[in-house]
Amino acid sequence: MRETPQGLLFFPMTPFNSDQSINLKALEQHLILGLESNPGGIFLGCGAGEFHALSENEIYEITDLANSIDRGDIPLYIGVGGPIQSAKNIASYAEAHGVDGLLVFPPYMVTSSEEGLIRYFQELTADMQIPIIAYNRPGSILTMKVIEKLLEIENLVGIKDGMGNMSAVAEIVYFITAWEKLNQRTRKISFMNGNPTAEITALSFREIGITTYSSAVLSFAPEISKLFYDSLVDQRDDVTNVLLNDFYLPLAQIRDEIEGGAVSLMKAGARIRGFNYGGVRAPLMDFSGDQTIRLTSLIKRGMEIVQSTSKN
Repeated sequence: MRETPQGLLFFPMTPFNSDQSINLKALEQHLILGLESNPGGIFLGCGAGEFHALSENEIYEITDLANSIDRGDIPLYIGVGGPIQSAKNIASYAEAHGVDGLLVFPPYMVTSSEEGLIRYFQELTADMQIPIIAYNRPGSILTMKVIEKLLEIENLVGIKDGMGNMSAVAEIVYFITAWEKLNQRTRKISFMNGNPTAEITALSFREIGITTYSSAVLSFAPEISKLFYDSLVDQRDDVTNVLLNDFYLPLAQIRDEIEGGAVSLMKAGARIRGFNYGGVRAPLMDFSGDQTIRLTSLIKRGMEIVQSTSKN
């Protein structure tokens, strides 16, 4: 049975030098530190890694670096998407170099019909066996019609939701669970919460049995991220709610002050914690001084919660 990442997922940033080239030394440090948290999976060159701003060759470069690091049994997924031929090229490289799977992003710059989106997935996976996770997000809406056709793709092992429409997610979970029982397949489809600052919707996802999610905070404040995850799965909702109210909800407010602020927030958070992974590539913008000051205070508050909880 093909296994998919479970639990708290690590989506690394892509560090850049001052000339905007990739800082491979910093990326290696970032990956090694992330592995210390024992995440359920590494998702390299995805949204947090500025997939939209990376060339094919740069994706090959960071893939090679990740493969050179001992990650034990932690699976490595990389992002693919955009132009179909580029997606095929990256997928072929990933499969040939032992990557465990792909997170499929939408074909950018066009609005796909249901039939067109199905065709995109079919063409991407036609000659490959590497597992894929389909990402439900703007530009790649996974309707029930699309889901039904994607289940015919043997490579499909997971669905990641980035829309936050809980009734739609529940419908997909119910449909796929029924499909698994009827078909008695050897593979099981996993579900992941991939909403921005996923912790904010984590309680709602838990209600329908989903506790696997991507955590931006894991990349710069793993102590806070792991405390939230542990409290979520252990149903210590007093701790969960304190972190939501005092850390994650204010964090999301800062994030939303600029377009694409999720990646800018992660890189600012890393700088605050003493790691210089450079700025973001265009068209994203880095945080202002005021936003960085407020983020510093917020991280301090999050760490205070971690320390107070450890004493109890």
